[in-house]
Amino acid sequence: MADARGWCPDLFTPMQSGDGWLIRLKPRLARITVRQAFAVAQVARASGNGLIDLTGRGNLQLRGLTPDTAEHAARQLVAAGLADPDPARERRRNLIVSPLMPAPAVAVAEALATTIECAAWLDALPAKFAFGVSAGRFPLADDQADLLVRPQGDTWRLFLGGHTRDASAAAVPAVALSMVRALPPTRRRPHAAPRAPRPIGPHVVGWHPEAGAFGFGLPFGQLDSGLLTRLASLAARDGDGLLHLTTWRAMLVAGIDPAAVPALRDALDGLVQDPGDPRLLVNACIGSAGCSSGKVDARADALALLRLGVRAPSIHVSGCAKGCAHPGPAALTLVGRGIRDGRGLYGLVRDGRAGDTALADGLDCMQLVGRLGRSADPS
Repeated sequence: MADARGWCPDLFTPMQSGDGWLIRLKPRLARITVRQAFAVAQVARASGNGLIDLTGRGNLQLRGLTPDTAEHAARQLVAAGLADPDPARERRRNLIVSPLMPAPAVAVAEALATTIECAAWLDALPAKFAFGVSAGRFPLADDQADLLVRPQGDTWRLFLGGHTRDASAAAVPAVALSMVRALPPTRRRPHAAPRAPRPIGPHVVGWHPEAGAFGFGLPFGQLDSGLLTRLASLAARDGDGLLHLTTWRAMLVAGIDPAAVPALRDALDGLVQDPGDPRLLVNACIGSAGCSSGKVDARADALALLRLGVRAPSIHVSGCAKGCAHPGPAALTLVGRGIRDGRGLYGLVRDGRAGDTALADGLDCMQLVGRLGRSADPS
C-alpha cells in the first residue's frame, strides 16, 4: 500500500497519523447491518487501536493500524460486503446521502452509486469531489456535495456549480455524469470555500415519532469498537437491524416501537440525545491524542471548558493553527500552542479561524474561564 499523506485516505490507501495509520470505509448508502457493524468492531480491535471516527461524509475511519494490519483489515472488510474489492471502484464511491430517505430516493441513490463506481473517467476528478442525494426529513445542506440531487415534485433536480437540470428518476445517473463532463477542467473541483466538518446536528438527535427513529450524537464523531458493538446490538434488539450513519456526527436507529424508547435512552447514556446538549456547539480535532501536529489534547480540554460553563454560539478547539476540524470562522476559536505543567495552552480568537491573530495567548483552561466567564458571548 502507498504511504498516502493527504486528506483522502480510503480502504486501500491508508494515511499515517499521530496514532498510527488510518483507513476510511464508505458504507453503501451510509448504512451498515448488525453483522457488518460487528465485523468493523472486530477489525478495529484486532488491526488498530479500537478507535473509529464517523466523518462528515458519513464514512467510518479506523485508527491506529500499521501498513500490514491495514492490508489485512481491507481484506476482512471487503469480505464483510463493506467495500468493493477493486481499489479504483472503491475510490470512486464518493456518494453522500440523507439518512432514512423514502424508497424512491433510495432507488435513485442506488442507481447513481452503481453508475459512479463504473465510470472510470471520474478518476480524473479531485479526490474530494462528492455526489449527493438529499431527500426526506433530514436533507443535506447545499454545500455538502459538489453535485447534489433533490426531489422536485414528480421529477428530480440536479445542482452543480451554479447550474441546474431536471431529470426523471431513471435519467438521474446519466444527467449527473453529463453535467460533470460539461464542466471545464478547471472547475471540476470541490467548492472554493473549505467544507467545515459539521458538529452534531441537533435536528438529528432524539426521538422522531413520525419516522419511528431515534438519533444519537457521537461526541466529536468518535466511538470505539465496544460502543459500536453495543449500538449494533441495540439496533438488532429495538430497531430495523441497521445503523444509519449521517454527515452530522450522529447515527439513527429506525423501526423502533415507542414503548422501547425509554430503555433505549438509558442504553445510550453518555451520547448526545438532547438538542440542547452543549456538546452540539463544539468542533474539536483529535489533537495530540492522535495527530502528530496536535500540540494539546483538544477534545479533553473542550469537554473541560464545557463542564466549567464556557458557552458560545459556536466553539472550535483546535490542536494547532491548521484548524482542520473547522476551517471556517467560529464565535470562539481556541488554538493549541503547547503544554505547560501538564496543562494545554491556547490562543484565543473571537469570530475567526484558527490561523487568525489571537487576542490573547498562552492561556490554560482556568485562565480562559477567568477571561471568558461562564459565557463566551461578547458582553
